[in-house]
Amino acid sequence: MGTWQLDPYHTQVEFSAKHLGMMTVRGYFDEVSTKADIDPDHPERASVEAVISTASIRTNNGVRDNDIR
Repeated sequence: MGTWQLDPYHTQVEFSAKHLGMMTVRGYFDEVSTKADIDPDHPERASVEAVISTASIRTNNGVRDNDIR
C-alpha cells in the first residue's frame, strides 16, 4: 500500500449550477490538494481524499465570487 500525492497540474475541481433556471454558471476551485491510498493487491480498499479551499472559488466574475464566499 502506498500514499500518493496526486499531481496538482492534472487535478481540477469544477462545477456547474443553474442560475434562475435560465443559464448555467460554471467555475472551479484554484486551491485543491489530493492524496490517494492505493494497495495494488486490494484495489477495493483504495481511497482518495481531497481538500478544497472554498475561498479559491473562480467563476470568471469577481463580484459573484465575492458574493459566493
